[in-house]
Amino acid sequence: MNWVTIIWAMIASACLTLALVHALVWCRRPEARANLLFALMAAATAVFAGCELWMMGAETPEAFGTAVRWGHVPIWVLFVSLVGFVRLYLRAGRLWLAWTACGMRTLSLILNFLFTPNLNYREITAVRNVSFLGDRVVVAEGIPNPWMLIGNLSLLLLVIFVADAAISVLNTGAIQGGGGGGQNTNRAENPNKKVVKKEDKVVVFINEKGVAKMIEVKTGISDYDNIEILSGVTNGQEVVVGPFLAVSKRLKDGDKIKLLVKKEEKKDESK
Repeated sequence: MNWVTIIWAMIASACLTLALVHALVWCRRPEARANLLFALMAAATAVFAGCELWMMGAETPEAFGTAVRWGHVPIWVLFVSLVGFVRLYLRAGRLWLAWTACGMRTLSLILNFLFTPNLNYREITAVRNVSFLGDRVVVAEGIPNPWMLIGNLSLLLLVIFVADAAISVLNTGAIQGGGGGGQNTNRAENPNKKVVKKEDKVVVFINEKGVAKMIEVKTGISDYDNIEILSGVTNGQEVVVGPFLAVSKRLKDGDKIKLLVKKEEKKDESK
């Protein structure tokens, strides 16, 4: 067994382990879809590592072309899962850009199976051995397929989408992930925040006769969607919620606050 095989096998094993862990989390909590998408990404990376080993060990141009063709399948799964993971976990990124990137990648996958031998090559004329990590691996020589630009464009759109999501998260101040499972919970589906950090303390603000009062809390387990509050807040206390920057950066202990009734609540009261 050569170093290439050992390293690629280790990469695949690590990815499959991550996939198993996150898949088990999703099985226990089906609403944690970000875990499922992460598991799909890890599993697809492991499968693609296997396809790369197949390519590097191909003995004929036909075998190399077949390996490249099937390698596009785990790439597509990885691509789409990554876009979904960014949308669910970061809760950012332009939706139209996500759909466009996934659409372009899907088109490239379809074209990959329409062209012979694959999307990357119009024709593979020969394969030759080169030295890599002290071992011999196979590379192909052939005529590039101009339609490969579709796949390259989808990768460019993916980079733009992820960068846009990252910038959005930086501008809002945090990942939209927080909230609980104990006596008080903070649901990530709501962009408002309750639990914040102030001077290395985990705190919440409660409404005390129209004044924000900062209370230190002790938190427990957390995941992508919830954070458990073990102590500090009692039943019946009104916890202040609002945009992340307003609660974590601008709101101070003793500031005056006012209660805003949501439109949905007003409709319910009028019925």
